[in-house]
Amino acid sequence: MTGNDQTNLKSKYWGILSTLTAIFLLAGNGYFAKGLMTGVLTLTMLRAFIAAFAILLLTRLRKENIALRNRRDYAVSIVLGLLLGMHWLSYFYAMKISTVTLGMTALYTYPVITLFLERMFFKQALGTADILTTIVLFLGVALMGAANHDTQSNNVLGLAFGLFSAFCFACRNILQHRLFSSYPAHHSIYYQTITIGFVLLAVSIFCDASSNVVMSLSHEWYLWLLLGIFFTALPHSLMTYGITRVGARSVSIIGCLQPVMGSILAFILLNETASLQVTLGAATVLACSYIEISKLTTRSEVKS
Repeated sequence: MTGNDQTNLKSKYWGILSTLTAIFLLAGNGYFAKGLMTGVLTLTMLRAFIAAFAILLLTRLRKENIALRNRRDYAVSIVLGLLLGMHWLSYFYAMKISTVTLGMTALYTYPVITLFLERMFFKQALGTADILTTIVLFLGVALMGAANHDTQSNNVLGLAFGLFSAFCFACRNILQHRLFSSYPAHHSIYYQTITIGFVLLAVSIFCDASSNVVMSLSHEWYLWLLLGIFFTALPHSLMTYGITRVGARSVSIIGCLQPVMGSILAFILLNETASLQVTLGAATVLACSYIEISKLTTRSEVKS
């Protein structure tokens, strides 16, 4: 194996590890944020501002230049921020009006959306194995979601918002990989979160929700710091790093381990025992993610 091949393989290993760490933190995100006394809009705005401030402070301490190279990159970062913000809002809203399980299941259609968007707009070749893996992966997540169907909730509208969230997330990941991968991951997330924060601040002022923000921060400031830094800035920077190393489609497939990790955390934190159906769905997702990780490392080794 040549030096370039070793470097490429090492880069992919770091990309996989950063993605796995990111989805573990994001899996605990919902449980952590559940106890905060605020609405979806305020929650999204505050976590975005705190995440942006934490990254800015980090770059100042490391004496990094966080400025982008040209106006085009600033425009791209704003688009990425808007897509990420719409993904957050619609995802939380889907879970609010329906169920957490349905919202999560709808979101994890984004590997399928990513696959076909890349084929449609970037003419990326799709092998039969890639298509089968993605479909089986979706069926595994759907199997987990169907185990907790709640007929009392607005499932149709919740599903619609969940699918919209998945579409926004897939678009953001693809554009991140194609147009913004030359920047460090935390620089990219800084501009995305600051965009989300200011857009939602304008909405908050227009809706006269500023008092809710002040009340929430004054009572729960330490929880907001944890949410903004360790459950927002850190995992999204790690996932962005993973996208630049292994690609949007691979990250989307590995990322489907999040509901599996969520079920494990539910067992540890809430003593919720998974049913046989959820276990089978989780096993399917684990198998597909393992196959994708194996393919990523094998491709680099074969080239040597």
